[in-house]
Amino acid sequence: MGWVYLEDLAKGHGRREYHLEGVVDPFPERCPRLSLLHELRVPIYPDLESFYARHKADLAVISSPIQHHAPQTILALEQGNDVLVEKPVAAVVQEALSMREAERRTGRPAAVGYQWSFSRAVQDLKADILSGRLGAPRRMRCQ
Repeated sequence: MGWVYLEDLAKGHGRREYHLEGVVDPFPERCPRLSLLHELRVPIYPDLESFYARHKADLAVISSPIQHHAPQTILALEQGNDVLVEKPVAAVVQEALSMREAERRTGRPAAVGYQWSFSRAVQDLKADILSGRLGAPRRMRCQ
């Protein structure tokens, strides 16, 4: 998902609305859009600590392997960032609770990116369910 965010963010990079401060990727050579990062002169760091040693940001987008979601989200919140973290929020419930505690402690929000939540199809289905058009739900599941 990281490169999907990158594609969209690159469209407005450097405009008044926002500036892409940097990218964290321990293996940037695997990034399918590495040339775009170089073209935009976006600095690349191997870890969040290296990024925060040189930069500040308003928003951190965490799109990393699940086992990194909690520690990276907590670090970003502690650095004063709002956070958008990809799903699932964490590997275990205890990590999710630690993330929520970090939100409370820092006063910064962390949101989870469920990319289908606001798609036209899901919104139409939601409207049909809420209107009763499909009857009362008995069981729902999404994969």
